[in-house]
Amino acid sequence: MQRLILGLVGGIGCGKSLVASLFVEFGAGLIDADVIGHNLLADSKISEQIRAYFGEDVFRNFNGVNCVDRSELARIVFAQTESGAAGLKYLNSILHPPITKIINEKIQYLTQKGCNIIILDAPLLLETGFNKIADKIVFIEASKENRLARILKRNWTENDLKLRESAQLPIEKKRQHADFIISNNNTIDNTKNQIASLIKKITDTNTQKNIC
Repeated sequence: MQRLILGLVGGIGCGKSLVASLFVEFGAGLIDADVIGHNLLADSKISEQIRAYFGEDVFRNFNGVNCVDRSELARIVFAQTESGAAGLKYLNSILHPPITKIINEKIQYLTQKGCNIIILDAPLLLETGFNKIADKIVFIEASKENRLARILKRNWTENDLKLRESAQLPIEKKRQHADFIISNNNTIDNTKNQIASLIKKITDTNTQKNIC
């Protein structure tokens, strides 16, 4: 089977991380661009660029180490202001090139390892152009009620959800890019069964149980 990269999209709180982990249970390789981005915030060159642009207010002392406060940084760049939009553009400009480089390195590694299916879980996949790396797009469907309930467990507010979504493509436009749709409105087993069915569609019988 030819290697296939599946990019995950959906509304905030749709459950991308859960769906990604379920794909991994079936043996798929996973590239989590969010984790890559978080790790890059600890890079001295990038943290200094952030400090120069945003100032000391986006840094906090965590266990004796002066680190980027992701919550404070998000509050600034997702604000519906000109300065917020400019900040987000700047942040993307310094993070996306190294993230893209690392993603491509991980794709090469997983391909050499023999992965036939690789999941690309990246925030703003469509908005940032990371979808160009993917072969197919999987849209994860979840109701507004379910998504709100999930993000409230992250100690977010409904206003936080609105601010973050205002910086993204509308959900219906994301759905229009989908090659496959998985509903994550019911039980985990239900979602898992849909993933199993999807894998059967895109792999042959001999590779279903050993896709990575």
